[in-house]
Amino acid sequence: MFSDKTCIRKIHREDDSFWGASLSADAEQSLQDFIRLHKISKEQDRTVHLALAASFQAIEQSGWKDIRELAISIGSSRGATSVWELHYDYFKSKNETKLKTSPLTTLGNIASQVADFIGSSGIIIEHSVTCSTGLMSLLHGISWLQSGMATHVLAGAAEAPLTAFTVAQMKALQIYSELPDPFPSMPLYFGADKKNSMVLGEGAVAVALELAEVDELISGDLLITGWGIFKESGNSLTGISADGKGYQQSMHKAIQKAGVNPDVILMHAPGTVLGDVAEWEAVKKVFGSNHPYITSLKWKTGHTLGASGLMSLEYAAQILKHHQIAVTPYSTIKQSAPTSIRHILINTMGFGGNTVSIMVSQF
Repeated sequence: MFSDKTCIRKIHREDDSFWGASLSADAEQSLQDFIRLHKISKEQDRTVHLALAASFQAIEQSGWKDIRELAISIGSSRGATSVWELHYDYFKSKNETKLKTSPLTTLGNIASQVADFIGSSGIIIEHSVTCSTGLMSLLHGISWLQSGMATHVLAGAAEAPLTAFTVAQMKALQIYSELPDPFPSMPLYFGADKKNSMVLGEGAVAVALELAEVDELISGDLLITGWGIFKESGNSLTGISADGKGYQQSMHKAIQKAGVNPDVILMHAPGTVLGDVAEWEAVKKVFGSNHPYITSLKWKTGHTLGASGLMSLEYAAQILKHHQIAVTPYSTIKQSAPTSIRHILINTMGFGGNTVSIMVSQF
């Protein structure tokens, strides 16, 4: 996690090649072993497989196996990506659909499959707020806990976007990376020659959430102490303004609720010129020249779209646990690593200007 290694590699498929961050060989083997061991249907989309595997791990670690009214909040930007494309190709060639096209290609199929797999009869929801999806899943879970609608929540997001059609969409927007090795994705580079360098990645994260009294906490516990949401209306295709008004507002709200300034900001930093610069401008507006330490994850994992916010949350948990940060090797931001890290601010921005910021703190 803290090395300078990246999961991004060149992927060759049919007549095309592109940068992408697929699972490592070991992780892929673990996923396939999980599918075989639990007899998971291979008709389901890879997004579902990833969500099931992550949810299983979260349930195992939390000791929640016997909780039957577990609430589930899971999201995905693309949903059943590869299966949808296969079924649509079949429809174009045959002018008819296969029997199981729906529900196999519907977004809600992911949450229901997770609920069936873990045997939960509680409230479930699956939604898509594009790249802000994962953190919105988390905030749904928090609202359920605070309102008394649930006592235990599994919040998660999954994405498997490394398909020809999805990559083609990003290329059509002219934001997909054509940079060479060693760093095809450079989201924190702000030189005059900065170029779009988005690279897609796949992954899933599931988080076990519950309310805790202060006297129940122990040193090292991870707390969600603040959050902010804002919908801005930019003039760009993605809905973001030049100075990141959405980021400014969501960061202000998260900081105000937490009552502390962050030691580190985990940027959304998608690798697009507009998105990266807007977020950087927003950070300078909020914090001035004395900004917290800035870092990101996408140069290592690629942009996992709906899962990206929770991927950053997992990274934040590792930073707080080990008090280490991977140095971004190409960054043009001049800064020194903090000597103490207790509070981390995480940003996400989805298409349409949907911005979410959360503050994660170590007790």
